[in-house]
Amino acid sequence: MKTRIIAVIFSCLGLAGCGPGGGESGNTVSTTSALAVQSTSYGNKNVAGLTATTIPVDAVTGALLVPTSVTFGDFFQEGKYSAFVVSTAGQAYFLRQSASGTWTDDSAKLFGAGNRNTCNATYAITADFNADGKPDVFLSCSGVSNQLLFLSSGSSYVRTDPAISVDGNRAAAADINGDGILDLVLTNRNATPQIWKGIHTANGSGYSVSFSYQAAWLSTATCNGTTLPTNIDTVFLVPALWGTSGTAEPNLILGGTAIGGGQPYVRLKKIDTDPVPPYYSACVAKGFLQITESTNNAALRDIVYQDSKFYLLTQSTLNSQIQLSSYTVNAAGSPVFSATQRVSEANAGVGLPQQYKYNSAGYFQPYDAGCTPNRCTAAVNIAPP
Repeated sequence: MKTRIIAVIFSCLGLAGCGPGGGESGNTVSTTSALAVQSTSYGNKNVAGLTATTIPVDAVTGALLVPTSVTFGDFFQEGKYSAFVVSTAGQAYFLRQSASGTWTDDSAKLFGAGNRNTCNATYAITADFNADGKPDVFLSCSGVSNQLLFLSSGSSYVRTDPAISVDGNRAAAADINGDGILDLVLTNRNATPQIWKGIHTANGSGYSVSFSYQAAWLSTATCNGTTLPTNIDTVFLVPALWGTSGTAEPNLILGGTAIGGGQPYVRLKKIDTDPVPPYYSACVAKGFLQITESTNNAALRDIVYQDSKFYLLTQSTLNSQIQLSSYTVNAAGSPVFSATQRVSEANAGVGLPQQYKYNSAGYFQPYDAGCTPNRCTAAVNIAPP
Protein backbone atom coordinates (compact mmCIF):
# COMPACT_ATOMS: atom_id res chain seq x y z
CA MET A 1 0.00 0.00 0.00
CA LYS A 2 1.19 3.54 -0.64
CA THR A 3 1.04 5.84 2.32
CA ARG A 4 0.63 9.60 2.36
CA ILE A 5 3.32 11.45 4.27
CA ILE A 6 4.22 14.98 5.13
CA ALA A 7 7.85 16.00 5.40
CA VAL A 8 9.04 19.08 7.24
CA ILE A 9 12.56 20.27 6.53
CA PHE A 10 13.91 23.18 8.49
CA SER A 11 15.77 25.96 6.77
CA CYS A 12 18.92 27.59 8.03
CA LEU A 13 17.83 31.15 7.35
CA GLY A 14 15.85 33.54 9.56
CA LEU A 15 12.70 35.46 8.78
CA ALA A 16 10.64 37.96 10.72
CA GLY A 17 8.61 36.44 13.55
CA CYS A 18 5.03 35.35 13.35
CA GLY A 19 2.41 37.89 14.33
CA PRO A 20 -1.19 37.39 15.52
CA GLY A 21 -3.24 34.74 13.80
CA GLY A 22 -0.21 32.81 12.62
CA GLY A 23 0.80 35.58 10.23
CA GLU A 24 3.64 38.07 10.34
CA SER A 25 4.16 41.60 11.51
CA GLY A 26 4.82 42.75 7.92
CA ASN A 27 7.85 44.58 6.61
CA THR A 28 6.91 46.00 3.25
CA VAL A 29 6.06 49.60 2.55
CA SER A 30 2.41 50.36 1.92
CA THR A 31 0.72 53.46 0.56
CA THR A 32 -1.11 55.87 2.87
CA SER A 33 -4.33 53.89 3.10
CA ALA A 34 -3.32 50.51 1.71
CA LEU A 35 -2.76 47.40 3.80
CA ALA A 36 0.81 46.13 4.14
CA VAL A 37 1.92 43.03 2.26
CA GLN A 38 3.47 40.33 4.45
CA SER A 39 6.94 38.94 3.70
CA THR A 40 5.82 35.38 2.81
CA SER A 41 2.86 33.78 1.06
CA TYR A 42 2.09 31.97 4.33
CA GLY A 43 1.96 35.31 6.15
CA ASN A 44 -0.41 36.81 3.62
CA LYS A 45 -2.82 33.89 3.99
CA ASN A 46 -2.70 33.89 7.78
CA VAL A 47 -2.41 37.58 8.64
CA ALA A 48 -4.71 38.53 11.54
CA GLY A 49 -6.55 41.31 9.71
CA LEU A 50 -7.90 38.98 7.03
CA THR A 51 -11.30 37.96 8.38
CA ALA A 52 -13.55 37.29 5.34
CA THR A 53 -12.11 34.21 3.61
CA THR A 54 -15.05 32.51 1.88
CA ILE A 55 -16.37 33.26 -1.61
CA PRO A 56 -19.60 31.75 -3.00
CA VAL A 57 -18.88 29.45 -5.91
CA ASP A 58 -21.27 31.51 -8.07
CA ALA A 59 -20.07 34.98 -6.95
CA VAL A 60 -19.27 35.88 -10.57
CA THR A 61 -22.33 35.90 -12.79
CA GLY A 62 -22.21 33.12 -15.36
CA ALA A 63 -19.04 31.54 -13.96
CA LEU A 64 -18.09 28.86 -11.45
CA LEU A 65 -14.98 29.41 -9.35
CA VAL A 66 -12.11 27.04 -8.59
CA PRO A 67 -12.22 26.66 -4.76
CA THR A 68 -8.43 26.54 -4.20
CA SER A 69 -7.63 29.37 -6.64
CA VAL A 70 -8.63 32.08 -4.17
CA THR A 71 -6.11 34.38 -2.51
CA PHE A 72 -6.52 37.71 -0.77
CA GLY A 73 -4.75 41.08 -0.63
CA ASP A 74 -5.45 44.79 -0.80
CA PHE A 75 -5.44 44.65 -4.58
CA PHE A 76 -7.49 47.85 -4.96
CA GLN A 77 -5.22 49.72 -2.51
CA GLU A 78 -8.13 50.96 -0.43
CA GLY A 79 -7.25 49.72 3.06
CA LYS A 80 -9.28 46.49 3.00
CA TYR A 81 -8.92 42.99 1.62
CA SER A 82 -10.19 41.99 -1.79
CA ALA A 83 -9.96 38.63 -3.56
CA PHE A 84 -8.31 37.13 -6.63
CA VAL A 85 -9.91 34.00 -8.01
CA VAL A 86 -10.07 31.93 -11.21
CA SER A 87 -13.11 30.43 -12.90
CA THR A 88 -13.35 26.87 -14.19
CA ALA A 89 -13.33 28.44 -17.67
CA GLY A 90 -9.84 29.83 -17.05
CA GLN A 91 -10.54 33.52 -16.46
CA ALA A 92 -9.02 35.56 -13.62
CA TYR A 93 -11.16 37.89 -11.51
CA PHE A 94 -10.66 40.52 -8.82
CA LEU A 95 -13.59 40.70 -6.38
CA ARG A 96 -14.54 43.40 -3.91
CA GLN A 97 -16.61 42.88 -0.77
CA SER A 98 -19.41 45.32 -0.02
CA ALA A 99 -20.33 46.58 3.44
CA SER A 100 -23.09 43.96 3.52
CA GLY A 101 -20.56 41.17 2.87
CA THR A 102 -21.46 40.51 -0.78
CA TRP A 103 -18.59 39.79 -3.17
CA THR A 104 -18.83 41.51 -6.57
CA ASP A 105 -16.70 41.38 -9.69
CA ASP A 106 -14.69 44.57 -10.26
CA SER A 107 -12.02 43.04 -12.48
CA ALA A 108 -12.27 45.68 -15.20
CA LYS A 109 -10.83 48.30 -12.86
CA LEU A 110 -7.57 46.37 -12.42
CA PHE A 111 -7.29 44.44 -15.69
CA GLY A 112 -8.67 47.00 -18.12
CA ALA A 113 -8.31 45.46 -21.56
CA GLY A 114 -5.40 43.29 -20.40
CA ASN A 115 -5.16 39.52 -20.75
CA ARG A 116 -7.11 37.63 -18.06
CA ASN A 117 -6.67 34.14 -19.46
CA THR A 118 -5.17 31.66 -17.03
CA CYS A 119 -4.74 27.89 -17.18
CA ASN A 120 -5.96 24.78 -15.40
CA ALA A 121 -5.59 26.65 -12.11
CA THR A 122 -4.95 24.63 -8.96
CA TYR A 123 -3.72 27.13 -6.34
CA ALA A 124 -2.94 30.83 -5.86
CA ILE A 125 -0.73 32.74 -3.42
CA THR A 126 -0.27 36.41 -2.60
CA ALA A 127 3.18 38.00 -2.22
CA ASP A 128 5.01 41.16 -3.29
CA PHE A 129 7.22 39.70 -6.01
CA ASN A 130 8.27 42.99 -7.64
CA ALA A 131 8.89 44.83 -4.33
CA ASP A 132 6.58 47.76 -5.04
CA GLY A 133 4.67 47.41 -1.77
CA LYS A 134 1.57 46.02 -3.48
CA PRO A 135 0.26 42.43 -3.50
CA ASP A 136 0.96 40.25 -6.55
CA VAL A 137 -0.44 36.80 -7.35
CA PHE A 138 1.36 33.61 -8.35
CA LEU A 139 -0.90 30.99 -9.91
CA SER A 140 -0.11 27.27 -9.98
CA CYS A 141 -1.20 25.50 -13.16
CA SER A 142 -1.45 21.76 -13.74
CA GLY A 143 -0.81 19.78 -16.90
CA VAL A 144 2.85 20.64 -17.55
CA SER A 145 2.17 24.24 -18.47
CA ASN A 146 3.80 27.55 -17.70
CA GLN A 147 2.88 28.94 -14.32
CA LEU A 148 1.54 32.51 -14.18
CA LEU A 149 2.15 35.79 -12.36
CA PHE A 150 -0.23 38.72 -12.07
CA LEU A 151 2.01 41.66 -11.19
CA SER A 152 0.92 45.08 -10.00
CA SER A 153 1.85 47.83 -12.44
CA GLY A 154 0.75 51.30 -11.41
CA SER A 155 -2.99 51.03 -10.78
CA SER A 156 -3.51 47.83 -12.78
CA TYR A 157 -2.39 44.19 -12.95
CA VAL A 158 -0.48 42.58 -15.79
CA ARG A 159 -0.53 38.89 -16.65
CA THR A 160 3.09 37.74 -16.81
CA ASP A 161 4.66 34.46 -17.93
CA PRO A 162 7.65 33.69 -15.65
CA ALA A 163 8.85 30.91 -17.99
CA ILE A 164 8.43 28.21 -15.32
CA SER A 165 7.04 25.00 -16.80
CA VAL A 166 5.93 22.37 -14.27
CA ASP A 167 2.88 20.23 -13.64
CA GLY A 168 1.90 22.42 -10.72
CA ASN A 169 -0.43 21.86 -7.81
CA ARG A 170 0.85 24.05 -4.96
CA ALA A 171 3.31 26.92 -4.48
CA ALA A 172 4.94 28.83 -1.62
CA ALA A 173 7.00 32.04 -1.54
CA ALA A 174 9.60 33.35 0.91
CA ASP A 175 13.12 34.77 0.84
CA ILE A 176 15.08 31.52 1.18
CA ASN A 177 18.64 32.71 0.56
CA GLY A 178 18.46 36.02 2.43
CA ASP A 179 18.97 38.40 -0.50
CA GLY A 180 15.72 40.29 0.11
CA ILE A 181 13.98 38.87 -2.98
CA LEU A 182 11.16 36.33 -2.83
CA ASP A 183 11.89 32.80 -4.03
CA LEU A 184 9.44 30.05 -4.97
CA VAL A 185 8.98 26.40 -4.04
CA LEU A 186 6.73 24.58 -6.50
CA THR A 187 5.30 21.10 -6.75
CA ASN A 188 5.90 19.19 -9.97
CA ARG A 189 3.57 16.22 -10.16
CA ASN A 190 5.26 12.81 -9.81
CA ALA A 191 8.65 14.48 -9.47
CA THR A 192 10.84 16.30 -6.94
CA PRO A 193 9.58 19.79 -6.06
CA GLN A 194 11.52 22.68 -7.52
CA ILE A 195 12.98 25.81 -5.93
CA TRP A 196 13.29 28.91 -8.09
CA LYS A 197 15.42 31.89 -7.07
CA GLY A 198 13.78 35.28 -7.52
CA ILE A 199 15.72 37.85 -9.56
CA HIS A 200 15.06 41.60 -9.77
CA THR A 201 16.18 43.68 -12.75
CA ALA A 202 15.82 47.47 -12.53
CA ASN A 203 13.65 48.78 -15.36
CA GLY A 204 13.50 52.52 -14.64
CA SER A 205 10.18 52.45 -12.79
CA GLY A 206 10.94 49.60 -10.39
CA TYR A 207 11.88 45.98 -10.98
CA SER A 208 11.02 43.33 -13.49
CA VAL A 209 10.84 39.82 -12.05
CA SER A 210 12.37 36.59 -13.28
CA PHE A 211 13.29 33.25 -11.72
CA SER A 212 16.19 30.80 -11.97
CA TYR A 213 15.87 27.11 -11.11
CA GLN A 214 18.14 26.11 -8.20
CA ALA A 215 18.51 22.34 -8.04
CA ALA A 216 21.23 22.60 -5.39
CA TRP A 217 18.96 24.34 -2.88
CA LEU A 218 17.02 21.12 -2.16
CA SER A 219 19.07 17.99 -1.54
CA THR A 220 17.52 14.69 -2.59
CA ALA A 221 20.31 12.64 -1.01
CA THR A 222 19.37 9.78 1.30
CA CYS A 223 20.76 10.19 4.81
CA ASN A 224 20.38 7.80 7.74
CA GLY A 225 17.83 5.87 5.74
CA THR A 226 15.77 9.01 5.23
CA THR A 227 14.82 10.36 1.84
CA LEU A 228 12.36 12.87 0.46
CA PRO A 229 8.82 11.62 -0.21
CA THR A 230 7.79 10.93 -3.78
CA ASN A 231 4.75 12.25 -5.63
CA ILE A 232 4.85 15.48 -3.62
CA ASP A 233 1.67 17.48 -4.19
CA THR A 234 1.74 20.09 -1.40
CA VAL A 235 4.41 22.56 -0.31
CA PHE A 236 4.48 25.22 2.38
CA LEU A 237 7.11 27.67 3.64
CA VAL A 238 6.11 28.32 7.24
CA PRO A 239 8.06 30.88 9.29
CA ALA A 240 7.97 29.32 12.75
CA LEU A 241 10.09 29.25 15.89
CA TRP A 242 11.27 25.68 15.41
CA GLY A 243 14.94 26.50 14.93
CA THR A 244 17.78 26.66 17.43
CA SER A 245 18.62 30.32 16.83
CA GLY A 246 15.46 31.77 18.39
CA THR A 247 14.32 33.36 15.13
CA ALA A 248 11.51 32.31 12.84
CA GLU A 249 12.72 30.36 9.81
CA PRO A 250 11.13 29.53 6.43
CA ASN A 251 10.53 25.87 7.18
CA LEU A 252 9.79 23.74 4.13
CA ILE A 253 6.88 21.34 4.48
CA LEU A 254 6.30 18.69 1.83
CA GLY A 255 3.31 16.38 1.54
CA GLY A 256 3.81 13.28 -0.58
CA THR A 257 3.60 9.51 -0.83
CA ALA A 258 5.79 7.01 0.99
CA ILE A 259 6.64 3.67 -0.55
CA GLY A 260 6.11 0.75 1.78
CA GLY A 261 2.87 0.83 3.72
CA GLY A 262 1.83 1.43 7.31
CA GLN A 263 0.24 4.57 8.65
CA PRO A 264 0.79 8.04 7.21
CA TYR A 265 3.18 10.13 9.27
CA VAL A 266 4.90 13.49 9.48
CA ARG A 267 8.64 13.83 9.09
CA LEU A 268 10.31 16.72 10.90
CA LYS A 269 13.90 17.68 10.22
CA LYS A 270 16.33 20.39 11.18
CA ILE A 271 19.59 21.25 9.55
CA ASP A 272 22.48 23.22 10.98
CA THR A 273 22.68 26.93 10.26
CA ASP A 274 24.65 27.20 7.04
CA PRO A 275 24.90 30.18 4.66
CA VAL A 276 25.40 28.03 1.53
CA PRO A 277 23.12 25.53 -0.27
CA PRO A 278 21.55 23.13 0.14
CA TYR A 279 19.16 25.06 2.33
CA TYR A 280 16.91 22.04 2.73
CA SER A 281 18.06 18.44 3.15
CA ALA A 282 17.12 15.07 4.60
CA CYS A 283 20.55 15.07 6.26
CA VAL A 284 19.99 16.36 9.77
CA ALA A 285 22.20 17.19 12.71
CA LYS A 286 19.49 16.43 15.24
CA GLY A 287 17.05 13.57 15.62
CA PHE A 288 14.50 12.32 13.14
CA LEU A 289 10.92 12.04 14.33
CA GLN A 290 7.95 10.26 12.81
CA ILE A 291 4.43 11.22 13.80
CA THR A 292 1.67 8.74 13.05
CA GLU A 293 -1.65 10.12 11.91
CA SER A 294 -4.73 8.10 12.81
CA THR A 295 -6.13 7.83 9.28
CA ASN A 296 -4.61 5.69 6.54
CA ASN A 297 -3.84 7.31 3.20
CA ALA A 298 -4.10 10.86 4.55
CA ALA A 299 -3.12 13.66 2.17
CA LEU A 300 -1.86 16.98 3.55
CA ARG A 301 -4.14 19.87 2.56
CA ASP A 302 -3.14 22.75 4.85
CA ILE A 303 -0.95 23.64 7.83
CA VAL A 304 -1.11 26.44 10.40
CA TYR A 305 1.45 27.32 13.07
CA GLN A 306 -0.05 29.15 16.04
CA ASP A 307 0.96 29.66 19.69
CA SER A 308 3.77 27.07 19.63
CA LYS A 309 1.49 24.49 18.03
CA PHE A 310 1.12 23.42 14.47
CA TYR A 311 -2.13 22.12 13.03
CA LEU A 312 -2.27 19.70 10.12
CA LEU A 313 -5.36 19.46 7.95
CA THR A 314 -5.39 16.10 6.18
CA GLN A 315 -7.89 14.39 3.91
CA SER A 316 -8.38 10.69 3.43
CA THR A 317 -7.78 9.57 -0.15
CA LEU A 318 -10.21 6.71 0.49
CA ASN A 319 -13.35 8.53 1.65
CA SER A 320 -12.47 12.28 1.42
CA GLN A 321 -12.90 12.69 5.19
CA ILE A 322 -11.13 15.78 6.57
CA GLN A 323 -9.39 15.73 9.93
CA LEU A 324 -7.46 18.33 11.94
CA SER A 325 -4.54 17.27 14.14
CA SER A 326 -2.53 19.40 16.55
CA TYR A 327 1.04 19.05 17.75
CA THR A 328 2.82 21.02 20.45
CA VAL A 329 6.46 21.99 20.08
CA ASN A 330 8.65 21.23 23.11
CA ALA A 331 11.72 23.09 24.35
CA ALA A 332 13.96 21.04 22.09
CA GLY A 333 11.95 22.08 19.04
CA SER A 334 10.42 18.65 18.57
CA PRO A 335 6.69 18.14 17.92
CA VAL A 336 4.55 16.18 20.35
CA PHE A 337 1.14 14.86 19.27
CA SER A 338 -1.73 16.58 21.07
CA ALA A 339 -5.12 15.67 19.57
CA THR A 340 -7.08 14.88 16.41
CA GLN A 341 -10.65 15.64 15.43
CA ARG A 342 -12.71 15.08 12.32
CA VAL A 343 -14.34 17.94 10.42
CA SER A 344 -17.88 16.89 9.58
CA GLU A 345 -20.07 17.75 6.60
CA ALA A 346 -23.61 19.08 6.89
CA ASN A 347 -24.68 16.74 4.11
CA ALA A 348 -22.63 13.87 2.77
CA GLY A 349 -21.27 14.39 -0.72
CA VAL A 350 -21.07 18.20 -0.77
CA GLY A 351 -17.37 18.21 0.07
CA LEU A 352 -15.40 20.38 2.46
CA PRO A 353 -12.96 23.26 2.00
CA GLN A 354 -9.35 22.10 1.71
CA GLN A 355 -7.85 25.26 3.23
CA TYR A 356 -8.49 26.93 6.58
CA LYS A 357 -7.38 30.02 8.49
CA TYR A 358 -6.99 30.53 12.23
CA ASN A 359 -9.06 33.57 13.21
CA SER A 360 -8.81 36.14 16.01
CA ALA A 361 -11.55 34.37 17.99
CA GLY A 362 -9.36 31.26 18.27
CA TYR A 363 -11.20 29.09 15.72
CA PHE A 364 -10.49 27.74 12.26
CA GLN A 365 -12.59 29.10 9.40
CA PRO A 366 -12.77 28.00 5.74
CA TYR A 367 -10.51 29.64 3.15
CA ASP A 368 -12.41 28.75 0.00
CA ALA A 369 -14.02 30.00 -3.22
CA GLY A 370 -16.34 27.06 -3.73
CA CYS A 371 -18.80 27.86 -0.98
CA THR A 372 -22.35 26.68 -0.93
CA PRO A 373 -24.31 26.75 2.35
CA ASN A 374 -23.75 23.05 2.93
CA ARG A 375 -20.06 23.15 1.99
CA CYS A 376 -18.76 26.07 4.05
CA THR A 377 -21.34 26.67 6.79
CA ALA A 378 -20.66 23.25 8.27
CA ALA A 379 -16.96 24.09 8.61
CA VAL A 380 -17.24 27.52 10.26
CA ASN A 381 -15.64 28.16 13.67
CA ILE A 382 -13.92 24.82 14.19
CA ALA A 383 -12.37 24.67 17.65
CA PRO A 384 -8.69 23.66 17.67
CA PRO A 385 -8.21 20.05 18.76
